[in-house]
Amino acid sequence: MSKKLDGQVAVVTGASKGIGATIAEHLAAAGAAVVVNYASSKAGADAVVERIRQAGRKAVAVQADVSKLADVRRLFAETKKAFGTIDILVNNAGIYEFAPLEAISAEHFHKHFDLNVLGLLWTTQEAVKQFGSSGGSIINLSSFAATSAPPNTSVYSGTKAAVNAITRSLAQELGPRKIRVNAISPGVVETEGLRAAGITGSDFQRQIEAQTPLGRLGQPEDIAPAVVFLASADSAFITGETVGITGSQEEPVGRASRPGGRRSVVFAGQLERGQLGARARQARGKGRFLRRRQWRFRNGGGPTVAHRSVDGHFAGVLAFATARRDDFGTRLGGQLLRRQKQVKIFIVADHAGRRQFFGVRRARP
Repeated sequence: MSKKLDGQVAVVTGASKGIGATIAEHLAAAGAAVVVNYASSKAGADAVVERIRQAGRKAVAVQADVSKLADVRRLFAETKKAFGTIDILVNNAGIYEFAPLEAISAEHFHKHFDLNVLGLLWTTQEAVKQFGSSGGSIINLSSFAATSAPPNTSVYSGTKAAVNAITRSLAQELGPRKIRVNAISPGVVETEGLRAAGITGSDFQRQIEAQTPLGRLGQPEDIAPAVVFLASADSAFITGETVGITGSQEEPVGRASRPGGRRSVVFAGQLERGQLGARARQARGKGRFLRRRQWRFRNGGGPTVAHRSVDGHFAGVLAFATARRDDFGTRLGGQLLRRQKQVKIFIVADHAGRRQFFGVRRARP
């Protein structure tokens, strides 16, 4: 039986372990010959190649640091030598190191941008030169940090926001040449790096799982099938898109932002229908209940597009109350609210119809 990527050649950067290795193996299982790129882990890359070959597919390992142009050119020269052409590029290679503002240095900045952004552009330049007249598919690995932008990730999040922008721009530029460009934006995925950082089994893991409706971290196997889909003709009319694979993970509890000139903090998770009134009464019991009202939605009453946005969600306010700081300050868990005597508690419905609570205080004048 023929497979959807039979006869095609894929280059996967950073493919010696983790998400990259799983992507390489899934592409091979779909019929592609795969170039397994690695920067330093030759043993890891060789192991991936061996697993692919044992499954009766073709693969080679090629060392290249994609932050170096000479290495990138050698990577694609070796690809041409091994397989003669290229149809798919997966820009997976990347780095993440978190640092507060005062610890950011030129070395930290360039270490991230040279690999996560410039390296992606260089591999894309070389791949486009080898795509045939039928075009090709480029899949960039982004991150949900591009939009969630957690604290201490300003440089890393900046690189992934750049990846999203580059994806959209190149899709416009390369579309006339039948080259599609898309990105995948994973949430927190359990990989070797996550385990090495001590996150597996930690309170942080439990917090992330509690904020994810599916109740678990992502796995590399959750990401790879989407890459195969974007690489194949099944997605022939999809380009310029960033596909989120996060398990609908919510923002971390206690994270503050400034939508519409306000500071907002999520302090509770999703609510099922019927819980709304109970939580409104609970808020009323903790403070002075102001009023309850249903906002009108612009699209005929469904929870689709509302008049305002709270914490980045299109939302209609269903009820709100005030509560004393002592009742909710600890629960909100942020120093931002400890100096505030009262905080408004908004009950909102987002664009997917889920019920959520947001604790909101107005910014100081």
